[in-house]
Amino acid sequence: MKLFKLSYNTRKINKYNLSSQHRKYENKLNRNFNSSYFREKFGTNISYLQFRTRTIYLSNINNLYSKKILDYQLNKSSNF
Repeated sequence: MKLFKLSYNTRKINKYNLSSQHRKYENKLNRNFNSSYFREKFGTNISYLQFRTRTIYLSNINNLYSKKILDYQLNKSSNF
């Protein structure tokens, strides 16, 4: 290829294999997020905060009864 001055682009390999890394769980809430007493139902969320040079991950646990955050964690990697 150098002889004919040809070049090519190669695709980057996708390093994330979603089928083997993630677990699937049964949907028990069925979008019913209302709760009748404290600590009956919890919700979680992971947010990606992107800055110029890095990404920080924010994970929180919510109580669906009082709609308040019970706990949160900031981390440099997505492995909590």
